Amino acid sequence: MKSTGKPVIVLVEDNPADVFLFEYALRAHEVGYQLTVFPDGQRAMDFVEQAHRGDVPRPDLFVLDLNLPIYSGLEVLRKIRESPRLQSCKAIILTTSNAPQDRDQATALGISLYLQKPTNLDAFAELGRRLKQALAGENGHSRSGPAG
Repeated sequence: MKSTGKPVIVLVEDNPADVFLFEYALRAHEVGYQLTVFPDGQRAMDFVEQAHRGDVPRPDLFVLDLNLPIYSGLEVLRKIRESPRLQSCKAIILTTSNAPQDRDQATALGISLYLQKPTNLDAFAELGRRLKQALAGENGHSRSGPAG
C-alpha cells in the first residue's frame, strides 16, 4: 500500500457485493480515497500488525464488518486500539447487527460511527456522505442506525 496523498481506507468485509456497494457509495459522493480490502479477520489482523510495526502506511480510516471469518470485527478493532501507532485511527463499524451488546462493545473500543448496512442502493449512496464526513473529522461519535 503506497501513499497517494488520498485518504487511506481499510475495509474489512467478506461480502464482495458489499465491497462493490461501499466503493459505489464513495464514488457517489466524490470521496477521493485509496482503498485496501481484507476479506477476513486474519488478513486484517496481519495488516494491523504490519501497520503497528510501520511496515505499511497508517490508514486514515478502518471500516469493519463485525461478522467476519476467523476473527470478528471487534477482535480486529481491539488489536487496532492496542497499537500505540494505530489507536487514534478513526474506525467505523458497518454491519448487519443491531444488537445492543455489539454497539456497546464497539463504542467502548472508541469507534467513530456504528452503522447498520443499508438495505437499498439509495441508502448505500447516502453512506458515502457519512464516510466523507468521518474522513473530514465531522461529528465523530454516533450510534446511528441504518445509513440514510
